[in-house]
Parts: sequence; structure tokens; C-alpha cells
Amino acid sequence: MNKIVKYFSGKELKNVASGYGYQFSNKRYYLSFIMMMVLSVGIGFLYGMKIQYIASFFLVGAACVPALMNHNYRANYQRRRFRDVDIYLHQMGYSFMRNPKINASLEDVSDITDGDIKKTVDKAIDELRYGYSNNAYEAALSIISERYGCARMTTLHKFLIDVETRGGKYKSSLRVIMDDFDMWVGSIYRFDKEISRIKKDTTFGIVISMVLAGITVIMSNVLAGFSGNGINIKNDMVYQIGTFLFVSACFIFYTFMQISYDRDYLHNDRSYEQMEKDYKLVFQSDVKKSYFLMIPPQIILIVVTAILFYFKVYLIAIYMLIVIFVLSLYPYIYRKSLKKKLADDIHICFSEWLRKVALNLENKPLLAAIEDTYSDCPSIMKNSLGEFIKNMEADPSDIKPYYEFLSEFKQMDISATVRTLYSISELDENSRDETINSLIARNNELINAQDKVEFINKTSALRFMEYIPVLFASIKMGVDMMLIVSLYL
Repeated sequence: MNKIVKYFSGKELKNVASGYGYQFSNKRYYLSFIMMMVLSVGIGFLYGMKIQYIASFFLVGAACVPALMNHNYRANYQRRRFRDVDIYLHQMGYSFMRNPKINASLEDVSDITDGDIKKTVDKAIDELRYGYSNNAYEAALSIISERYGCARMTTLHKFLIDVETRGGKYKSSLRVIMDDFDMWVGSIYRFDKEISRIKKDTTFGIVISMVLAGITVIMSNVLAGFSGNGINIKNDMVYQIGTFLFVSACFIFYTFMQISYDRDYLHNDRSYEQMEKDYKLVFQSDVKKSYFLMIPPQIILIVVTAILFYFKVYLIAIYMLIVIFVLSLYPYIYRKSLKKKLADDIHICFSEWLRKVALNLENKPLLAAIEDTYSDCPSIMKNSLGEFIKNMEADPSDIKPYYEFLSEFKQMDISATVRTLYSISELDENSRDETINSLIARNNELINAQDKVEFINKTSALRFMEYIPVLFASIKMGVDMMLIVSLYL
């Protein structure tokens, strides 16, 4: 009961809104419940629902209100954070390109921003001016990185610190980094725009489905008028329950659509901890053990199936055989699905790793540039990267380690990119710089290609969801038609 009270509490929502940097309005909150009540009565009147079912539907709709408001605060907060990062990355990069000084670039960002990003940047500026850290730049910029947790922000900071402290050429590499930012930001804005369009289309589909579901009510009224016997499906309990379930399903689906379609664009959908867990399961766990674990439940099901056949309950016994067959394949199917997820994960992790290597190559030899990334590389790369470094140290001229690095994932584009690294140590300075820039550009292409695949996969699944309200309406109309047939024929 306490959880329910807390869920509906205006005070709790006020705390949520305050945490996201917004003001909570009690008037708007209670007005939402009044509007839900009016909407419930209106829908109940149109469908001829009885008062108890209207009241039940209102409770379902009222339960959706706090979830929708909570989500609205969170979604706006995430979009604002992404907009802040977009402005910060571009302004910081272009300011540094014009004047390679971190403090001047931060001041430029502070001048054109407001809100949370301005406060965070001002804290970083204060740290640079008044801080006592031995690594002033790292201490200052880490304030911003930790606040937003964006991998590209961390990469930019590392590059800027290297240029500030060590000097050297930087403009061509910085341009390539900025191109990466442009592609990333562009893909996110396109995805967000498409999600908004899908939401509108799905909402319109819900409205159309509810209109279509009312046709059977009109048909029943017409038939009742012609027959003159006063019989109407609206008086049937099956109709009342079916209508209540239909309109409730539509509202619950609308709430689900609003809440689940958005995401935090600054972080990966899967955490490094989940990636590491799946990596160990796929590449380090015993396959036979997975199959052995499925033997006890299969034996039990086989005994149950035999008993069912003995008592001639054939239909259920056949279903049990199907379950046994699926259980026997489950370890294989599950591991295969995890491999597919890890293949997507390694593209993201490899891109982040390669970006760090390429930036390290501005001031370090190849082996040192790679070794410097080991401590903070994603966990699913650590084993392969450790072997890679070990083999390179043993024989720097051997090309075999480049072919073996991340070979367990069997990703040809990654393998081809890794082999490009082999030629860098043998090149002169001009050719080396050109190869590094082409390496970063290639990495940007990998990221962009992966983003497009992810974009297509996610939007395809979401577009399929647009048809679910039609399914609800079809079931509702089917039940109503059966009632009409049973009452009038």
C-alpha cells in the first residue's frame, strides 16, 4: 500500500521533477486526473459501458498518469543533456582549432551556453584557475566528463590535453574528430526525429482502432432498431468486459509506447558489465556443461510425456515433446543470440578503442600507443588485447598478432582495420600522419555504419508495433460480431 501511495504522491513526483531540473505543477498534475475522468466517461458513453466498467477504466487510466509525467521529465532531461553535449563538443573543438588553449576554449563554451552545462563548465574553469591538482587540465576536464559520461567527450579531452602539454600538429586530426562528432550527432537527431514520427503514427493508429471498434456498437444499435425486441450486445457482460479490456489495452499500450521508445543517447544500451558477462558465457564457459544442465528437466518432461501417452492424452503429450525438443536446442540458440549481441558490442568497443589509439599515435610509437589503452579498454577486449600486446613485445615485426587480434568475433571490417596499424611503424612522419588520419576516418565510417544498422533494426521493430492497436481492434470486433450473431440469429 505504501508503494501505491508513493507512486501517486505529488510530493514524490515533485522530487523527481526537481532532480531533473524542472518545476512540478500540482495544478497540472490534478488536472490530468480530471481530464482522464472526462475521457473515461466520454469513451464509456460512446461504447455504452456500464458505470462499474467506466470506473475500472478510469483507475487504469489514472495509473498511467504518474508514469507518463515521470517519463516526460526524464525524456526532456535526456534530450537537454544530449543538446548540451552537442554544443560543448563542437564549440570546444572549433575554439581549440582557432586557439589551442583549453582555458580559452572553455571560456568560449561558457559564453554561449546556459543551464547545467554552463554551471559544469564554470566549475572546470574555476578548477583550472584555483585548483591545487598536479594535473590541472585532467582535473578540470574530468569534472565535465564525469557529469555527462560521454565517451566522445573523454576522447576529445584526452586529445586536447596532449596537444596543450606536448604541442605538435593537431588541426588535421582534430578535423577528423569533429567529423566523427558531426556524424554521431546527425545520426542521433535523425533517430530521434524518426521515433517522434513513429509515436505520432502509433497514437493515430490507436485513435483509428478505437473508432473502428465502435462500428459493431453502431451495427448492434441498428439491428436493435430493426428487430424491435430491445436486444443489444451492450447489455451483455461479455461485451462489457471485452470493451473494458480493449480500451484498457489501448491506454496501457500508449503508455508503454511513450515510455519505452526513448533512450539515453549518451550511453550504450548495454553496460560493459553485461558485455563481460555474455563474453565469459560464450567464449569462456564449458559448452557441454550448458547441455548437461538441461538434462534433469528433460528427464522429468520425458517421464511426464510417457505418462500422458499411457493415458492417451495425445495432444498435450505432443506439446510436451515440442517443449523437450526446444529445451535440447536452447543452449545453442541462446549462445548464438549472445554472439550476435557481442558482435554489435565489439563494433562499439573497438571504435572507442581505435579512436584512443589513433590519438595516442600523434605523440607515441605504435606499441606505446596501444599499451596506453589497455587499462581502460572495454572488458570484452582485454583478453585479446593482452595477447596482442604480449606478442607485439616479443616480435614487433610479426604480422601474425594483427590477424589474431579479436579474431574470435569474426568481424572482417575490424580485422581489415587492425591490419592497417601494422604499416604505421614503418612509415615516415608525413606518411604516418596521413595513415593515422585515414585510420580515424575509417573508424568514423565503421561507427557510422554501425549506427545505421542499429537505427534500421530499432526503427523496424518499432514500426511493427504500429500494427498492435489494429490487432486489439480486430479481437474486439471479432468478439462483438460473435455476440451479434448469437443474439440475432
